[in-house]
Amino acid sequence: MGNTTWGSRYRTALFFSLATAIAAPSFALLELFGSQPMPAVSSWPEDLRDLMNDKGRFAGSIGPIADSHAYYAGDTNVLNAFLDKLGGLKGTTIHATIPKRDFAIKMKEFDGTDRIVVADWILHVAERIADRPDLERFEGQALYVDVAINPANKVRLSDLDVPLAFDVTACEAYKEFERKHRERQEQESDKTSEDR
Repeated sequence: MGNTTWGSRYRTALFFSLATAIAAPSFALLELFGSQPMPAVSSWPEDLRDLMNDKGRFAGSIGPIADSHAYYAGDTNVLNAFLDKLGGLKGTTIHATIPKRDFAIKMKEFDGTDRIVVADWILHVAERIADRPDLERFEGQALYVDVAINPANKVRLSDLDVPLAFDVTACEAYKEFERKHRERQEQESDKTSEDR
């Protein structure tokens, strides 16, 4: 039975490629499919490793400049639980983006045919290493963590609960969500100031 389970997980995909470009490396050193575990990265907190291997992940990749991507499927409730866990990470700012992009991922079957799978969110983790061309975005932190959210499939923004500590950026079509998140942050900050 174990062989059947492993076979079904890996039969579905030999490789995948993003249908559109994201902030990912141009090629991956390692690609993962199904629930194949993401290798441990020493600089990641244990909670982050757990999230990278969350049961909703259907693919993942590790790129050449310490960039890792994990692709997930799930509805708003599942994403809210995921974001809540992600918000528990200490010592790094979490970025949540709602980009204008296609979340479709092309996966190739063993028979050569393509199958399109739509990700509901993508977790991107980058490590600060000396020769990165984008060191400024780390703001002195060891990791850059971003979760890109797809509001056009199973996730409903009206029910999405992004933790207040997250930095939210949205494309023009979803700027209202970003504005409301910033308003909530300001209200919480004012409340905290009053309580002092």
